[in-house]
Amino acid sequence: MASASEEHLLESPQPPRVLVVFGATGDMAASKLLPALFNLYEANQLPPLRLICAAKQDAATIASTVRQSLLTQSESQGDAESRREQFLEATDLRSFSVDLENSRDFLAEHFVYSIYESAGSPTTRPPVIYYYAVPPGLYRSLTELLVDNNVLAADDMIVLEKPYGSSVTNTTELFDYIHKIQHKNLFLIDHYLYKLMIQRINQLHQKMSSDPAYELLGRVWNHRYIDHVQITISEDEGIGDRAEFFEANGTLYDMVQNHMLQLVCVIAKRLPLSWAGEIDADQSEFVSPEEAVLEAILTHDDQFTKPAVSWQVRGQFDGYQQITGVKSQSTRETFVALKLELNDPQWTGVPFFLRTGKRMSAREAHIMIKFKTGDRIVFYIQPYPRIVVRRRPHGGIPLGILIQYDEAVDEAQDVEQSASTTSRNGRIEPWHDSAYENILSDLFEGELRAPVSEEWVLRSWDLMDQIVQGYGMLFPERLSVYQQETIGPQAAHKLIQACDSDRHWLEFGGSWPPDSPTGQEG
Repeated sequence: MASASEEHLLESPQPPRVLVVFGATGDMAASKLLPALFNLYEANQLPPLRLICAAKQDAATIASTVRQSLLTQSESQGDAESRREQFLEATDLRSFSVDLENSRDFLAEHFVYSIYESAGSPTTRPPVIYYYAVPPGLYRSLTELLVDNNVLAADDMIVLEKPYGSSVTNTTELFDYIHKIQHKNLFLIDHYLYKLMIQRINQLHQKMSSDPAYELLGRVWNHRYIDHVQITISEDEGIGDRAEFFEANGTLYDMVQNHMLQLVCVIAKRLPLSWAGEIDADQSEFVSPEEAVLEAILTHDDQFTKPAVSWQVRGQFDGYQQITGVKSQSTRETFVALKLELNDPQWTGVPFFLRTGKRMSAREAHIMIKFKTGDRIVFYIQPYPRIVVRRRPHGGIPLGILIQYDEAVDEAQDVEQSASTTSRNGRIEPWHDSAYENILSDLFEGELRAPVSEEWVLRSWDLMDQIVQGYGMLFPERLSVYQQETIGPQAAHKLIQACDSDRHWLEFGGSWPPDSPTGQEG
C-alpha cells in the first residue's frame, strides 16, 4: 500500500526514475527546476522518482537549500511545509557534495550505490537523468567525471541548459567529446521554447501552413505587408549572485545567443505555403527551418559590414560596476539592442529589432509584428501569455481570426488562453503554464517536444562571432550607461528610428495610445 507521500505520484510498473541535479543550490535549480518538480508532484503528475541533489556545498547545506527553495518558490498553498516534507520523502532525497577536483572516490563508492539503491535492487540500475544546472564551463569536466568513474550508462540522459559553451570552439569540443564517448542521449534545453506563448505561436505557424481557414493570414506573413518585427525581453532584476558568470558572458551571450535568436526563428521560419508564390524557395540543404533563419541572417549582404552604430547598441546600467565580483572598470554589457535583416525572399527589407536588458523598468517579454497598414499583433510571453491585436480602420489585414474584437476600444485580446495540446509518443499531451514543468515532463517521457539541435547552437555561435567582430573592441565610450528602472539607453531609440522616424519601441504593458504626442505606437 502506498504511503501518504507516494499517493501524489503517478502509477508506473517501471522502477523509479533517478534524477540527478548537479548545481542544485544554484539560482536556476533552486528557483526554477526544483519548484517545478514539486509542482508536478502537487498536481499528481510526477512519476515514481528518486532525487539526488549534488553541489559543491556540504550535504547538510544542500538539503537545507532544497527544502527552502521548495517552500518559497513553489505554487503550493496552505500547509506547504507538510507537503514539502511528503515530497522529499516520496522522492527519497539524497544530497551529495561534489568537488570536480576531488570527487573520484565519492562517485565510485557512494554515488553509484545510491543509484542502485534507488531502484530497490543491488543489480538493477534504472536510467538516470543527469541535469547540469551548472555554468557551461563545467559541462566537459563533469561529463569526464561520470565517464572516468563508469557511472554514465548508454541509456542515461545528459541535459544541458543554454548557453552550452562560450564560443563555437569550446562548444564544438564539448559536442565532439560526447560523440567520441558514443553517448547518444544528449538533450539541449532552452526553456524559452517551453513557454506557453511560444507554443501558441508555433501552432499558429502550423495553421498558417496547412489550415485553409488561416490562408489569408499566411498570405500577409511576409515583406509585402509587414513593416518590421520587434522582440523584447526586459528584466527588472539585476544579475543576482552571478557576477562571475555575467562578467564572462554578458547579456549578449546570456540572452541573445539563445533566447532572442530562438524567438527570431519562431517568427521568421519559412511558411511552406502553396499560396506563397514567389517567396517560396527550396531549403532542403538545411537541417531545420530554424537553422535556415540563422543562415539567412549570416548571409545577408551588408548585415555585418555597416558601421556598428547603425545596427547594434550595448549598454550598462548605472551601478553595475559597484556590484561585488564585478570589475571596477568593467565594460561588460547588461543591455543589447540589435537590428537584424534576413537574406530570405519572405523577409526582404523587413528589419528585426531585438532588445534585452537587466534592471529595466518592467519584467516583460513580447514579440510585435507591425504591418505597413498600422495594424499589429503583440504576442506577450511574460509576465502572462496573451495575444493583443490592434487594427487600424480599414487596415485590411485579416487578424480577426485570432481575436474576439471590441470595436468600442479598438483593441482586442485573444480569447483562447492556453497552448492546448501537442502530440508525443502517439498521445495528446497538455502544456503546463510553467516552462520547467513542461521540460521535466518531457524528460520523464524521454522525448523533447521543443528540442535544440547541435547544428543550430553552432550556427548561433557563428552569428555571435560576427556580431562581436562588427562591434569591435569593447571601448567604454561605445557602452551607453542607462539609469536603473528605465527602458534602457537612449541610443536604442535612435537605432529603431534611424531609417524610419515613425518607428518606436512598443511601450511596456502594451500601451499604445492613439494620437500619442510621444509617438509610442510601435
